[in-house]
This record gives sequence, structure tokens and C-alpha cells, in this order.
Amino acid sequence: MQRARYDVHEANGSEPPNKRSRNNHAAVNNRSTETIYVVSISENKSREIGLATIDLKSPNVIISQFVDTHTFIHTLSKLYIYQPVEIIVSETATASDLSVLIQNRFPDANFTSVQRKYFNEDKEPGRARNVLFYGVGIFKQVECLIMKKTKRHVRYLALASTAALIKYVEYIQSISFSSHSLRLTVLSAHCSIIMDSETIQHLEIITNRRNNGREHTLLGVMDHTKTAVGARLLKSNLVQPLCNINTLEARLDVVDVFCRDEKLLSTCRQILSQITDMDQLIHSMQLITVPTQASLRESTTIIKAIIKMKHTIELVSRMAPVVRDQPCELLRAIHDTLSDATLPRLRDRICEIIDEKTVWSKGASNVRNLICFAVKPGINGLLDVARKTYLETSEGEVDRSVVDLTHVKDMNALLRDYQVKYNMPQLKLQYNAKRGFFLTLDRQIKCLPSDFIQTIQQGKKIKCTTVDLQRMNDSMNEIIMLTGRIVEELSHDIRTSLGCIYKTIDAVAILDMLQSFAIYTKGCTNAARPEFSDNGPLVIKQGRHPIAEKISPSSFVPNDTYVTDASNFHVITGPNMSGKSTYIKQVALLTVMAFVGSYVPAQYASLRMVDRILTRLGTGDQIETRSSSFFKEMSEMSYILGHVTDNSLVVVDELGRATSTMDGLSIAWSISEHLACTTKAHTLFVTHFDELTELKAIYPNIDNYHMMANDTRSLYQIGQGVVEPTHYGIMLAARAGLDKDIVREALDICTSLEKEQEEERTKMKEVYEPSILYHEIAHRLYGLKNSTLDQESLRHFMIEMRKNYKSLPESSSDVWFKEKSNI
Repeated sequence: MQRARYDVHEANGSEPPNKRSRNNHAAVNNRSTETIYVVSISENKSREIGLATIDLKSPNVIISQFVDTHTFIHTLSKLYIYQPVEIIVSETATASDLSVLIQNRFPDANFTSVQRKYFNEDKEPGRARNVLFYGVGIFKQVECLIMKKTKRHVRYLALASTAALIKYVEYIQSISFSSHSLRLTVLSAHCSIIMDSETIQHLEIITNRRNNGREHTLLGVMDHTKTAVGARLLKSNLVQPLCNINTLEARLDVVDVFCRDEKLLSTCRQILSQITDMDQLIHSMQLITVPTQASLRESTTIIKAIIKMKHTIELVSRMAPVVRDQPCELLRAIHDTLSDATLPRLRDRICEIIDEKTVWSKGASNVRNLICFAVKPGINGLLDVARKTYLETSEGEVDRSVVDLTHVKDMNALLRDYQVKYNMPQLKLQYNAKRGFFLTLDRQIKCLPSDFIQTIQQGKKIKCTTVDLQRMNDSMNEIIMLTGRIVEELSHDIRTSLGCIYKTIDAVAILDMLQSFAIYTKGCTNAARPEFSDNGPLVIKQGRHPIAEKISPSSFVPNDTYVTDASNFHVITGPNMSGKSTYIKQVALLTVMAFVGSYVPAQYASLRMVDRILTRLGTGDQIETRSSSFFKEMSEMSYILGHVTDNSLVVVDELGRATSTMDGLSIAWSISEHLACTTKAHTLFVTHFDELTELKAIYPNIDNYHMMANDTRSLYQIGQGVVEPTHYGIMLAARAGLDKDIVREALDICTSLEKEQEEERTKMKEVYEPSILYHEIAHRLYGLKNSTLDQESLRHFMIEMRKNYKSLPESSSDVWFKEKSNI
């Protein structure tokens, strides 16, 4: 499907009935060709959202239904992931809060309203039920969804959006989907880790903050895929990581096998590199074009798709024995899928029409000749006559083993004749899919031979053709049209095997993504297979930031992370540019990597299951929404506080620095207390307010950490406890050239302030020191919950702890330890 069809109604001067678009010119022409998403949205008064999405370049419809917040953060996050070129809503919802918000947040997308009746799930689902495919494997769950038409059904909004989406796309694109050709995927609200769009942006998972490119991003670091379907799966997983331990372990088992077996990895990559875009391949054959009379472009598309299908099945057949008898369940499942008996039968059916020697090759002119002679001789008399006429026109002989080169040589012979006849050595032969073969020469030539016709001036070049060249193009076009009609029956047979083909696509995609993880792992200096638990600690030993390490592999300093339920809130302090922000982003990124099934850059990693990653990282005013930095901070924290759960990972960087010191400290203190007291979420809280370190004396689950630095430089190493004053900021100001007298005065003021603070800390210490000791004991004992020590070792550990805390009163230490030591 071509993007230009978005403009078809403008081109012919008509508009679809009751269609109102906020932007007359869609942004599709300026977007990446990787995906073209159209999204349909419906909502009710309870803030339930039904979302249906289709990629116009692949045969997938993805639906979901969920309850959103008053800020519609989940809907906006999903739209950010899809980056749709068009968003469809009911005409009765154009002024709703959600619609207004979407138009402001996604100004480049077409915002289109259609009649409410197309969202009526009681009347329109018949069309959806007819074109959606849900007959194999995981898609069986959809049958109940499609067959039920009552509003009592849990996903009636998603079904309504699906009905409107299919109706609209078929109309606006002038196509009709074949029966049961669109694969339907139902996204569960609990199948993946939730990350909002701000988190995805600030962690630089898909695009960087500098120029929105993929360089220096997690995707850029991890993407070693060889196929388009594998690349799409990787991108989708990075923004929606899994939260199923069994699936993650199965993926890691495959990565293990690839890392151990270099030959297996190399062979798989070599075969995968030859596989064409399977999603787009299927999409070319799932449409019945309106009108039914196919154009030259559509005939070319279907012929290419058939040839590519034959080529892909042959490659898949080569892949199946490569992954056979491997020691992991997922690879065996992939082998079984690639060995499906339907695939060779489908190839045999194709080879009844298509010559077995036909092999897919790239290059526009090669492809043009390839598709002309793909069908076997004797299949169709008219086609044989058309080919003979073409050969007589080009005065060439056909060698079927090199058919893709012979006719290009004929064209080049004609070119040489023109160059000699008209003394034009600069004359060139070029080709494009729309015009076919044509001639180009410099614009500075004023007088052209009369043989040169249909001249077009374009830039510094003149494009033209000749009668002989046009005759050869016309003959070739006639062959393509006849061939397209012949292979249409083949495309129908392929549609009947969609179940097997869809499973094959999934198998190739997951295999490609996992080999990509293996390549990343083998390229790491030190990478660890992550371990998972339902309620265990977050432990990372010598972890490294995957993006920063890629930029500076030799100078990056690794760090440890240890977060437990007993110490789940870490206050992190340190001077400017000491690595605080990099450290907390590192923890979040390693979590994402682990939950897509990849090794992580660390010596060891153990993670508990996470349901969402919540961050407050970015700063800066938002002019388009008239929001100050502080307002943006508070909005993000409001979202975090409203959605945090006991299984969340929360990362907060420098909260409160965009307002006055007292206001900022007060808010940071209050939010810290709330997070520490009301949830077991693992929280990393970077702050420039040293006063927050005093929270440790009050709350046993709060711990203090700092980024180390001396007077002259940062060490980029995290340490436990409160940072000692180093006057690093003042020293940095001196190095930047600040006047010496000003620096000396600043040191005097700083010393005076520190003296006052030390007096306050001494008073606080006298009050809270016993509590701090109790907290330390509790933390150490809680850590034994996940210990693998035997009973005797545990007993000795308890005895040593008793000795270390002898200073505690008898009532609070000896008695307690005596009781606990009897194990």
C-alpha cells in the first residue's frame, strides 16, 4: 500500500462523506518508511479507552482496552510508541478532553473524525469478523472477542475501534482486505512493563535527546538484527518489556546456545540476512484492490511478492535443520514451526507456475526483467506470444539462467548505438519503476536529435526516450500485466495458508532478535545472564551504562546496586557532574535489557519482577503547553505518585531544583516520605538537598548513598553513606577561571554554613543514633532472607553480629540476639 493514497481524495477533488481532517496534508510523506500506523480510538465516560492500530505496511491489527487516568497518560504513551500518521475518532468526540490533548501532543498526525455509526460495535463488527484472522496459536483467544457483540463484553470499545478502523482504511486507501487475512493481536494490560512516553524519551531507548536519531540509544546499541520483522520485534520489546519469567528464561536459554555455538550463530545470521520483509510480503497478497482491474504497479507488486515468497520458503527450509536438536525448548519450537509441512507444499504449488530457477535479486532493472520471465513457458499462450514479441523487439536471445541480465545488455546495446550515432558519449540509460527505461543527458545540450521524445527537464538533467526504447518498455509492461493475472490465483492459495505463514514470521522474528542479543553479548567485555525472582532484591554487581560504555568503553566506571524491601529507598547525593544521573539511568536501562531477554553489561544481575518503570528525569520549560520546569516536575511526580505500586522501579533526578530552596526541599522531603512509607517500590532518589539524608534516621527502609569525588575531580563511584564536604563545586568554579578573591570568600562562607549544619547534625545524631543502630541490625537480618548460607554459617553470622553491637542495651541487643542465635 502506497502512502500517496492518503492524498487520493485531494487529488481528485473529492472528500469522503462526513470526513473532517484537521490537517489537509498528512505527514506521511516526511516519515520513515519503516511503519505506517493508523490508530482508531473510542472512549466512554468512565475513561475506558478502546484502541485499534493497523500498520499499513504489515498485516497486523493490534487492539487493547484499558482504564486510563484523568491525564490519559496510557493512551498518550501508546500513541508515542506507534507514532501514527493518522488518528481516527468519532465525530461526536472531537471536542473531548482526550481528542484535544491528542491534537496538541501529535500535531504531525492527521486527526480525522468519522460518523459515529462506524464505531457501532453492534452493526459493524461483521466486516471485522470477516477480515480478521484468529485461527492459530495465541490468536484463538480472539474468537470469543470477535463473536460476542454485546456491550457487556470486556473489550467492546476495542471492537468498536477495530470496526471503524477497518472500514475507514478500506475506504480511504481504495482497497478491500481479503477474508481472514489480517492478523489480530490482543494486548493484555498486564503482559508488559508500563513505561510512559517521557520515560522512553529520557532514557533514550529509541531516539536520542540530541537530534532524535538512533545513534547513542539503547536500540542503536542492541540492534544487530538481519530482518525487518526482527528489527520491529526488538523495537516493540524495548518500549514494552515483558514481565513473564518463563518467557524471559526461554529467551535467555536461546541466547546462551548462540553464545556457545559460534557456527550456529554465524549460519543463522547468514540465512536471516537473505530473508526479505515478510510482513510486507504478506501485506502485498492480502488485498483485493478496488477496482478489480489491476494496474501495472499492482501487478508488479504481486509478482514480486510471489517470487519473494518462494525465495523465503526456500531460506526457511534451510534454516529448519540448522536449529534442529538444540538443547532449549524455544529453539525446538522454532524448528517445529519452520518445519511445517505446509511450507514445502506451498513452494511446490508456486513452482507449478513460477520457474524453479527464478531467484530473487535486488536492483530495479534486474527485478523488472526477472518478473517478466518468472512464469514457466507454456502456462499461458498470450504470455508466450508477448514474450516472443519483446525478444524480437530487443533482438536478444534468452538464457533463462541469466535472464535478469540479458535484457539489460540489450538496452545497453541500444544505448551504445545512440551514443555513436549522435556523438553523445555522456548519454546514459536509467530506470525507475514508474517510467521504465529512459535516457538522460546534460541540460546544457541545446539541440536534441528528433529521435528523442517525451523530454523532461529536471534539475541539471534532461530525461527522454525514443520510439524503440518506448516499444521495449511497452512490450515489457504487457508481459507484466499478463503475468500478474496468472499469479493472482497463486496469491489466493497463499492466503489459505496464512496460519502457517504467520507462525513462520513470528519464528523468524524471535530467532533474529535473540541472535541480535547474542551478538551484543559477545561484543561486551563482561555481560551477565540476569536472574529473576518474584519478591527478591535488585542486585547488580559492577553494572555499566550500556550507551555510555559504547561511547567511552575504556573510561567508564562500573558501579554496584543493592536494593531490598528493607532498604528500598536510596537517597543519592554528590557534587555536580559526579555521575548521579548516569547511575540511576543505568539501573533503569539494565532493567529494560533484562526484561526483553538479553544479557546485561555487569558481572552479576538479579532482578525482581517489575510492573512499571516510573521516572522524573528531564528538565526545561515546555513552551507549547506553557508549562514551567517546576510545573512539569510536579506533573510528572503527580503521575508517579498516582501509579506507583509495590513492584515499580522509581527513578527521580534532582526534584525541586526548579523552584526556591525552601519550597524545593519541602516538596522533596514530603514526596520522599510518601514513597518510603506507602509503597515497597524500589526508588532511586537523586538530590542536591543534603538535608534529605537525615530521613535515614527516621525511616528504616531509607538508605544514603553518594557519588565519590575529591577536591579536583569526580571518581564516578557510588559509595554508601553521606558524602563528606569536598568543596568540589567551588574548586570547579576556580578551575573555570573565577576570580581568586571570590573563590576564597566562597570557601569562608561555605565553612561557616557547614559549621552551623554540623551543630544541627550533632543534635540530631544524639536523638536518632539508637534508631540508626536498630535499622542497621534490621537491614542485615533482612538480607539473610535470600541467603544461601547453611545453618551453621548462619549461627556464626548471628554471633558476630552480636559482638559488633555490644554497645546496645541488654534489653535491646543481648536478649534479642540470644533468642535469635538459638537456630
